[in-house]
Amino acid sequence: MQYKYCSVSEKAYVLLIALFWCSGLLGFVTAVLQRVPIVSVFAPYCIPALFIVTTIVSLPYISRNTNFSEVLVYVGISIIYLLNYIIYPNNENALDRYCILFIVEALPLYFWGKSFVPRKIDYILYLLSIFCVIVTSFYFLVFTHAEGYTGTSRMDADTHNMLAAYQVLPSVLYVIYCFIRDKNLISGVVSFLGFVLISAFGTRGPLMCLILFVVLVLLCTKKYKYPILSYSVIIILGGIGLIFLQDILLFMISLIEKLNMSSRIFELAMNDVFFGGEASGDERLFFAKKLGNVMELDGSIFGHGFASSFNYIDSYPHNLLLELRFSFGNFIGIAIFVGMILIMCKKFMKSVNEQDRVFLILLVCTGFVKLFMSGTMLDEAWLYFLLGYCMSNRDVNDVKVSPNES
Repeated sequence: MQYKYCSVSEKAYVLLIALFWCSGLLGFVTAVLQRVPIVSVFAPYCIPALFIVTTIVSLPYISRNTNFSEVLVYVGISIIYLLNYIIYPNNENALDRYCILFIVEALPLYFWGKSFVPRKIDYILYLLSIFCVIVTSFYFLVFTHAEGYTGTSRMDADTHNMLAAYQVLPSVLYVIYCFIRDKNLISGVVSFLGFVLISAFGTRGPLMCLILFVVLVLLCTKKYKYPILSYSVIIILGGIGLIFLQDILLFMISLIEKLNMSSRIFELAMNDVFFGGEASGDERLFFAKKLGNVMELDGSIFGHGFASSFNYIDSYPHNLLLELRFSFGNFIGIAIFVGMILIMCKKFMKSVNEQDRVFLILLVCTGFVKLFMSGTMLDEAWLYFLLGYCMSNRDVNDVKVSPNES
């Protein structure tokens, strides 16, 4: 299905979403521009300028889908963040670190999500996802291992790259969904390539998000003609996978080691410590105990303010619920968390279209579930895109279809 974009601002919005979707590759563009004479001086500012201009041009379209009360909430949250400099002066260093990231780069993504309709740019997202997976795979699996490469992005069996894994994760998930939906050979090949890539980055969080996404899509969004038979097949295939798990893990370890990438997560699974028992798991447990003790001592009625965990553990908590409770207090923190859960469930129940539900699951995995393993709500743009998408009431009737739609 092809949709007609009726205005310049709507076209600019589509470009804005495309830039956001491919943000993991924009660093490559900057690196190329830095090698061009004259242009190299302005290279660091080209991508931010492109985002700014595209956002300004798309504002008429975004504003049509935004309530004034939502703008007031955004302004209010921004003011509260700035007031933390006065209320919690000990948080100043961490507040400085995340001020622009939170107020300018992450929180405004709520309005982008509020205007988003997956069906309108399904094919564009599909092409962009394939492009992102292939380019990222070529760069990390081939280019960085080429003779003469002197950069810092080379991966080996002893390293991992969490940032790159999470950046390409949305593209991998979308291609996997397109393969499940269309049974297309190209989608299948790129899906397997994406799975290998995510695995080869050597970090567990993105792989867990990938597995959760596939399970939820198969169980919660697909309408099967023979549901009992279909669910039985899924369960049987899962059981076969568990029976031959060791063989599968050995195969993946062998494959990834041949690519000179990290086989760390499969080795952890072989040793039955995939879900914990290593340094990262011990570290998160320490964070939870440390911050829990602090909250127990002071009662944590009003919390300790934005980015306050850095005063105690020099990091974010690696747990969204804990971060909310520690920042805003037990009552407000839990209320915000429950509110998030409720609007996500409400959106899922109201979405009658399979693609809308799948995209919701994709956003939940990349912007919500992720925050229980890595990242902070202060710079996680996908979280606010998710919340905006959940608050959108737009449906298929909002989509303007071109006369020559097939």
